[in-house]
Amino acid sequence: MALVLVVEDNDALSETIKDVLENNGHKCAIKHNIKFAKEFLIESKPDIIILDYFLPDGNSVALIKFIRNELNLVIPIIGMSAIKEDFLKLKVLEAGAHDQISKPFQINELLFKIKKYSDFYSETTTNKSSFVYKNKSIFLDKLNKVTKKLIFSGNANQSEIAKEMGLSNSGISKKVKRVTGQTFSVYLAKIKIELTKNLIKEGKYNISEISAILGFKRVSHFSSFFKSNVGISPKKYELDGND
Repeated sequence: MALVLVVEDNDALSETIKDVLENNGHKCAIKHNIKFAKEFLIESKPDIIILDYFLPDGNSVALIKFIRNELNLVIPIIGMSAIKEDFLKLKVLEAGAHDQISKPFQINELLFKIKKYSDFYSETTTNKSSFVYKNKSIFLDKLNKVTKKLIFSGNANQSEIAKEMGLSNSGISKKVKRVTGQTFSVYLAKIKIELTKNLIKEGKYNISEISAILGFKRVSHFSSFFKSNVGISPKKYELDGND
């Protein structure tokens, strides 16, 4: 079933849509304006977006252009409005929406469109969670957050990071190389070193504890890793005042 993002400022209507979707096996996230919708889309990957034409902080065309041009997402978008103006519907479709639905709508019509476009999405991408980033700063910010989270959880390998980013192993390697100029292994090592230095500077943990926090099974392996990247052991880095 689909994860549906509903961008609608009417509380009663958005909750009604959520109830309908969840009662039919779908998952639903509700955002009431463009700002919160953008924040959600940078962090998450819905399968379908239902988008009201007019929102408190702008119109839907701006959000559709952000989705298509900045995030470069192919997620199906269904526009929604009570206004029966053909030119408005055309503007939304021209911006990149796949379809539109008029308020008030029939529940069966809504569910039909959800099924139609969830099927469409699964057919047009090898991974319906595929998240292709056009904006380099957005990609790098997301990658850094995901990588650090997985390092602390002990699952920081290329496959897990790629999965969290909605990319294949080869896809994330190519993207990291284009954005950072580094191989994925060099990028990952750089993040681990950055975290190590920050933890040492905080002074809350000893070297053994930092080694464990970063997922190293042996302190000796951690020390060798740090020294090969920094030139000195983590202990010496600590004693030298973190210069």
